Amino acid sequence: MGGFFDNVDRWMWKTEWTVDTTSAFATDDSGWAYGLTWDRLFEAIQHNLCTADSAATLVRRRKWIRGRV
Repeated sequence: MGGFFDNVDRWMWKTEWTVDTTSAFATDDSGWAYGLTWDRLFEAIQHNLCTADSAATLVRRRKWIRGRV
């Protein structure tokens, strides 16, 4: 059974890497989502409760995407 990444060497890219600004979770203007801990940040992402406020947070995440043919 083949996996998703079996033919990665044959992928052709149609775009360069960009910050995903279309995510459903809250981000600041630079695409960062913030949390107190990694566990809390990922839980907030799953429940669409992220914060774009960096005050009193210790971790941050930014999602990058790249289109392929």
